[in-house]
Amino acid sequence: MERNFSDPRTLRQMNEDFIRLQSIRAELVKVFEAGSTVDPKTLKSSSSEIRKRATRLRTMLSLTEVRSEVDITRERNATILSINKRAFDLCLEVSRFTGNPLFKGKVIVIAHARDASRSLDAVIAIAEALQRESSQLIH
Repeated sequence: MERNFSDPRTLRQMNEDFIRLQSIRAELVKVFEAGSTVDPKTLKSSSSEIRKRATRLRTMLSLTEVRSEVDITRERNATILSINKRAFDLCLEVSRFTGNPLFKGKVIVIAHARDASRSLDAVIAIAEALQRESSQLIH
């Protein structure tokens, strides 16, 4: 799929998604650093937005054509602690993606693109699981 990266709207949307992923992550990390847990409604909303933006970035960036197989164990009986652990894992993957050297240099290194793609696939998979599991606790 060909992308028009010279279109300012495309670049603006990608930049907005990238920055929003980082800011949601920062909001969650702030809660974890305080030794608290994030409530299920917030986690559902945050993971939904992360999933939407990460999916759009994956499409726009087209880092690799093959999606990575991300093995996420589904929690049948989610707890506040299990969803917060999942949210912590999501924060780590968002960091791996946004901190990838691919986004810092002017030269595209295939290995960095593969790593970024793998991290983004993990972000999407973890966000989907977190969205479902936090919904269990809301109802």
